[in-house]
Parts: sequence; structure tokens; C-alpha cells
Amino acid sequence: MPTFNDARVRQTNDQKPNPTGAYVLYWSQAYRRLNRNHALDYALHWASLLKKPLVVFEGLRLDYPWASARFHAFFLEGMRENATTAQKLGINYWPFVETPQQPARGLLRKLSDKACLVVTDDYPAFVVPQQIANLARKISVPLSAIDGNSMVPLQLLGLAVSAAAHLRPRLHRLFAEAWQQRAQAEPVFPKETRTTIVPPFEIWSSTTDLSTFLKQLPLDHTVAPLTNTHGGVACGKAVLRKFLLEKLPRYSTARNDPDDPQRNAASGLSAHLRNGHISIQECVEGALTQAGPWAPTRLDESNRGKREGFFHTDANVNSFLDEALTWRDVGYHWHYCRNVTKGPPVV
Repeated sequence: MPTFNDARVRQTNDQKPNPTGAYVLYWSQAYRRLNRNHALDYALHWASLLKKPLVVFEGLRLDYPWASARFHAFFLEGMRENATTAQKLGINYWPFVETPQQPARGLLRKLSDKACLVVTDDYPAFVVPQQIANLARKISVPLSAIDGNSMVPLQLLGLAVSAAAHLRPRLHRLFAEAWQQRAQAEPVFPKETRTTIVPPFEIWSSTTDLSTFLKQLPLDHTVAPLTNTHGGVACGKAVLRKFLLEKLPRYSTARNDPDDPQRNAASGLSAHLRNGHISIQECVEGALTQAGPWAPTRLDESNRGKREGFFHTDANVNSFLDEALTWRDVGYHWHYCRNVTKGPPVV
């Protein structure tokens, strides 16, 4: 019988798993973290089922739209932290950073040839849908795309809408079940999934000096790395903690006040969410449990579909969750529906 999270899974080709493959490959391209990640959970499930090692591949190309030293630095800071975390967990983490001397072309197909199956992130915008479609046509094993974009799987939200007021009741109706079906906060990797596999390429060294390395790459260097905002899971968590302690208590009335970002009540989480270094799940958990334990029994069903009062008695929590879930999901859901009806955009 299908489960709630089965709606997160999209099979992008008709291939069958290869039981003689060397590993299960998780291609991390949007949810760039090793916690609270539905795609990682799915890949880990298959690796455990097949008793195969899990390989986490995180790549960074040179030719993505608006490629710059700033974006690259943010991604690389996250990759450096993921390498450290993966080493502590004892799992195979293969970071790849394209350079003129080491091009990316053909690498994913080569890695897929040795895999039992491939799992990736079903992010519905930017270059991700086209990259998924391109690889799905070229490989002989399944490519499973997993929707970890929000608390509720986008497939369950029905037809596209153009207003938050239309999406809000759908999200509210499914939120209690979504809360019960969250991704693992700290995944457990069974022994067989941690068997070491030697990568068939030179992985990027996490000890590389980022400043020196970036200067050698053909990027837009007029958009320089930021000195006050950094990538990585730890930095994303730090921004969330600061928001919950200092800004959430005045969010509903002050989030739109024009002021310095360090002083206003806006969360400051956008870059960390967009680049996958923190999950919306963790942000929602933090907001709902900031004042103590929370359970779906505290949802106020009399306020279902309303902007205020559904999630919590605290107006600040409600206001933040309406922005973080309803308004954010209007965009993701629109892209998801467009991809279903018209196919991924060509970029």
C-alpha cells in the first residue's frame, strides 16, 4: 500500500535496478546536506535493501547560470563541511569540482554505469530538471528523483495555483501527516552501506585553500565571495538559531521593516535553504518547538485555510510558517506542475 512519502518519488526512466552493481549512487545536487534529507533517506533505504555501499556524489560545474566566485565559495564551504561529516560517519562521499583540467562531461554517466540505481533531488527549478532528464535518457539503471522541497510532497498539492490563499487549505489539510513522515534528523548508516569504494576520479580536497583555488577558475570574479555570510550546514543552523532567539519573537510585525539585515526581523535563511545546506523541515521544527514540545494535536482545525491561528497560538510562529511553507510552496508547486505538463525547461 502506498505511503505518504511514496508521493515524493518520481521514476524518470523505465530501467530496472542492477543487483550486480557496485553501489547505490546518491547524486546530491540541490539538498546538499547529510541530515533531514528525503533523497538521502531513499538512497540509504535501497543501499540497505540491496546490502550495497552508498556513495554520495556532490558535484560543482563551471557552467551553471550566473556562475561566480561568490556562489562557488558558498557551495565549496558546504562541500568542505560535508566531507568532514561524511568522514565521521564513515560513508563514501565523493566531492567533484570541475576545473579546466578536469571537465565534468560524462562523469555522472560513468558513475551510473557501476551503480545498482541512482537517486537524486527532484528540485523543480533552475538547471536541475533538465540535468535529471538528460541523465535519465542515457543510463541503464533507474534514476529516482525525490521531492524533498517542502513538508508536503508537491505531487499531493493538486493543480497549480496563482495565489497563496488557494494553496494554504491544501497544505493545512496535509500538514499533520507530513509532520509524522519527516526525513531522518540524523540518518543511521548500516555497516554494509559504509563499505569503502575507491572513486574513479580525483575527488576535490576539502583542505584546499578556497581563496587560492577560486582565483584559478574561469568564473565571474566581479561577484566576490561574501565575508559575512558563509555556506555549510553549521552556518545555516547558526542563522536559524539566531532567528529563533532574536527575530522570531517580533516576526509578525517587524519582518517587513526596512532596516539593516542584522537588525530587522527577516529570517536571513534564504541562501541556506536555496542551496540545500539547511532543510525547511528543520526550520519548521525549530519554530514550532521553540517554546516547548509540539504535536499535531495542537493544530487549530477551526483556522484551517486561514493565514493566522492554524499552526500555533503564537502569531509570530504562524506568520513565519505561512511565509516558509505557503508562500514558498506557491513557487515550487508552480514549477513542479509546469514540468509535469510541459517537461523541464531547456537551459
